[in-house]
Amino acid sequence: MVLGNDPADTKGRRALASLCERVSQGDVAGVIGAAQPQLSQWISGKRRPSAKYRNQLARKYGIPEEHWMTRSEYLGERAAG
Repeated sequence: MVLGNDPADTKGRRALASLCERVSQGDVAGVIGAAQPQLSQWISGKRRPSAKYRNQLARKYGIPEEHWMTRSEYLGERAAG
């Protein structure tokens, strides 16, 4: 689910960045009920969206919620499962 060793470099971050190359950050934020500065932080990897916004991004734009998992979260889930 994640790329490389950088915890901020998730598939979700990359998918959102790609989406925002085609649709403005403001438009995406408006559709999911977030603020544009929040989206900017998610794209930069400074923060990750909360479960509420992960769900909205999955429902509205097809970015699976699990794509926001960090490498350690993903590996921990695999070990537990």
